[in-house]
Amino acid sequence: MKRRMLPIALTLCLLLTLLPTAAAAVSAGAFTDMPSENHWSYTALNAAVENGLLQGDDGKLMPQGTVTRAQMAAIMTRAFGATEKADISGFQDVAEGAWYYDAVAAAVQMKLFSGASAVTMTPDQPITRQQAFTVLARALKLADGSETTLLKFSDGNEVSAYARGAVSAMAEAGYVAGSDGKLSPNSTITREQFAQIMYRMVGTCIFAAGTYSDAPSGNVMIRVPGVILKNMTVDGDLILGE
Repeated sequence: MKRRMLPIALTLCLLLTLLPTAAAAVSAGAFTDMPSENHWSYTALNAAVENGLLQGDDGKLMPQGTVTRAQMAAIMTRAFGATEKADISGFQDVAEGAWYYDAVAAAVQMKLFSGASAVTMTPDQPITRQQAFTVLARALKLADGSETTLLKFSDGNEVSAYARGAVSAMAEAGYVAGSDGKLSPNSTITREQFAQIMYRMVGTCIFAAGTYSDAPSGNVMIRVPGVILKNMTVDGDLILGE
């Protein structure tokens, strides 16, 4: 993978005060519906919980539940600690005071989200896989991939025009592999599927200030100030906050 440092400081604010250390201390074992350790999604779900990306409700993580557009906005802005907010008063279906209002406003400011129309955001609708892939590609500033990549999947022609570059980029980067030769772009995405993709995208999250010399594999996200990487080659992307 080409090594890049992503210039995202203008849109992302990865400050410790915005993502408390306590969030990273949550144990996936606290959820009664957490899959067993030999389940394909266990490692990714565990990482998503520890990194504060997924939160449960009433003791359940709901790994097979679908992700809505509002939830996707909340997860992404939580992951990147975004604070700047766009004016979204024009979207008639995003009520000020709704639990997701600030998250949607931040996601729009980050240019991760756009409306379903000029006046609707459809926050409560399940997000489709191609929509989710597009949001993730935008978050990592991935350049559009080659459309020929989609030919590797039997349903690659079902990817919408707006998403083809982003979905191709996600596949080329190895973040999206499909299932049984299919991308299922118009299907919904479950919480465990989303966690698996995030795990592929960010292999290591650094939460504490200090000096690090062990070379991790995959992308590295630094979310706190005062971190020194010494004699280290990052085999992937280095994602930095302000």
